[in-house]
Amino acid sequence: MSLSINEKEKMIKTCEEIIARCDKPFVWEDDGIYESERAKSPFNLFLPQEQIVQELSALFETFCGTPYIYDQVKAVCHLEAEWYEYGTYGLDRDFTRVLSRYSLKPEYVEPVKAHFTQRLKELLQEQAALLKGKGFLLNKDGVHFSCRVVVPGGKINAQQSKRVSEICTQYGSGHFYLTQRENIEIPGILLDNLNEVSQALAEVGLSIGSTGPRPRPITTCKGAVCKFSLYDTEGYTSQLNEKIYKGYYDVTLPGKLRIITSGCFNNCSMPHVGCIGVIGKKKDQVAISLGGMAARKQFLGQEIQGLYTLDEATGIIEKAIQYYKEHGNKGERFAQMIERLGFETVEKALIG
Repeated sequence: MSLSINEKEKMIKTCEEIIARCDKPFVWEDDGIYESERAKSPFNLFLPQEQIVQELSALFETFCGTPYIYDQVKAVCHLEAEWYEYGTYGLDRDFTRVLSRYSLKPEYVEPVKAHFTQRLKELLQEQAALLKGKGFLLNKDGVHFSCRVVVPGGKINAQQSKRVSEICTQYGSGHFYLTQRENIEIPGILLDNLNEVSQALAEVGLSIGSTGPRPRPITTCKGAVCKFSLYDTEGYTSQLNEKIYKGYYDVTLPGKLRIITSGCFNNCSMPHVGCIGVIGKKKDQVAISLGGMAARKQFLGQEIQGLYTLDEATGIIEKAIQYYKEHGNKGERFAQMIERLGFETVEKALIG
């Protein structure tokens, strides 16, 4: 059954609820009172009733030959205690005071559980694809998510560090990972808590992201404090994050684009394995490498001709992004595009 995007989360909750309550009574969504002239149906949990009926009807027809839900459930009417005490459950019963509870017949419990367990996995996978672009990555267990926290330039203050630790304890698995690209991942977060995690991080100036076919947050070295650095890597990387990562966040590229800055030719941050690398070569002058990639297939970036000021480097990076957008094939990494078109062709397009 096809559901719109905004219904997926409700259907996930419905699947979880049905799995948990298959062998228990299903009550009305609002614990309402049975009224014979406008009877409600069972299994009305989080989604509109017709969707649940459609889902269950298809299931029941598959394994028992009839889509009629009431053949698979047993209804129990519960009378209030005083009715039993006074024996007034005969002709003078007030049907508006009767609450019906529906349970699956025992022989149908396991098939329904199995069906909705599979539906839950499918829905979580669909939801995971949408959430991945927002920085939430589905864990191996298929239930929990990791939150990827963007740490511009690998620098985080004490207040932000404290908040990350609090989130790990309250919503996650009690720990976090430091990624190879200087970000943070908090694992073990349930789907229902993702919004709370986002809000808690935003309160201390941290954001979630760094996934999807777009420029990623720029990785750098410690050039702001290193005696070998030939320019302020922290300041320049902050500018690039604002202009490139945030500025191009809604621009869909053929694939991910990774930019790495290095303050000097020691290359501690390994700029030559980035799609684009910026390497300090002289005081406030940098070389630019193109076409690095560390994946199943590895490429080492090549440096284009010349040295450039930081402003000139930013301009070349923007031209490279536009070129990649126009000439890259869907799913093709920047390095693979250069391999296909030729380094000299791309270099000429960027610097003339």
